[in-house]
Amino acid sequence: MLINKNPNISRASIPASASIRGRAIEVDLARTLSISGRCTYHASGTSAMRLNVYFSPDGENFDTIPYAYFDVDITAGAVCQESKLIDPPENGYLIPQVVNQDGTYSINNVKVWIGVSKYWEDFHKAIEADAKREG
Repeated sequence: MLINKNPNISRASIPASASIRGRAIEVDLARTLSISGRCTYHASGTSAMRLNVYFSPDGENFDTIPYAYFDVDITAGAVCQESKLIDPPENGYLIPQVVNQDGTYSINNVKVWIGVSKYWEDFHKAIEADAKREG
């Protein structure tokens, strides 16, 4: 799996009731897709950060209804991180969105990572490994 160690989304703060989108990622031939979200909740926070993922067939026109979503469990005043596997579509693009569902407090130190494993990468790695053994 190719994991990008640089976050797709990295923000110091997201205000109350606000949302931001990250960069679109291409998912043609994706076998697995993981998404991880991390943030620091306000000491009086009461609502979780939501991670939405939107689909697009062309990388420009994205659905208005999330393809998938989950909430990062909240512990007020704490750093929280949660990861999920998402069943990827067979082709197209996905774009992550962070939603601060708290109507009063911002969330801080927000980061979102996405990992994609593709069938062709696994196939080519296996061929390269066979070539090295034979070579």
